[in-house]
Amino acid sequence: RGQPITKDPDAREKLVDVYIEQEIVRLLQLRNYWMRHSGVTTTYEGPQASYLRKTLGLKMSRHILDILGPAALTFDPELGASEGHMEAHSRAGIIAIHPGGTTDIQKVIMARRIGIGREVREKAGALA
Repeated sequence: RGQPITKDPDAREKLVDVYIEQEIVRLLQLRNYWMRHSGVTTTYEGPQASYLRKTLGLKMSRHILDILGPAALTFDPELGASEGHMEAHSRAGIIAIHPGGTTDIQKVIMARRIGIGREVREKAGALA
């Protein structure tokens, strides 16, 4: 309440970081889509994008908290930021890490697909 967030250079830097990280995930997912539909053999690419997507929500929640302070953690109409949307995003960022397996599962799958610790690499499952 006062000046726009973009007037603060630290906040601008964090917003740029969030944008860049989102773009990285978007481009990795686009690459995976292209690879699947072009018949290119995939190895670690799916788990890589999944891992980054899952961890991005938590990073974004942290950046939002750094920018907005405690106002990001409440949906109070007086004290909360953006009518409670930031508080909801913070909760969603924590929950988003688990569906489909924790981030550790994604790391294990990537390691197996590139052959770390094994004589034979595992292959990605085929789509119907």
